[in-house]
Amino acid sequence: MSKVVIDKETVKKIGQLARIKIEEHESEKYANDITAVLNWFEMLDEVDVSTTEPANNRNQQATPQREDIITDGGKVDAIIVNATDAKFNMFSVPKVVE
Repeated sequence: MSKVVIDKETVKKIGQLARIKIEEHESEKYANDITAVLNWFEMLDEVDVSTTEPANNRNQQATPQREDIITDGGKVDAIIVNATDAKFNMFSVPKVVE
């Protein structure tokens, strides 16, 4: 098993790509943290899963679907009652663009 080592320059590059400001004093800590995570993932490669079946959708049941019907929700009157000004069952607002 080879150990992955992330240096401070790589952390700075990752920060630049992610548009995250990383202070100089933080880069050493982040380098150590990222190195530890990557080495942990590398340890997972040692686990023998050749006899393990995938665990996706164990119950094998289809997700129930409903027909997609477009409606106004039937609550127009209850919603419009809250408007300070309404016309034609719609909110009426002042013009904001000239």
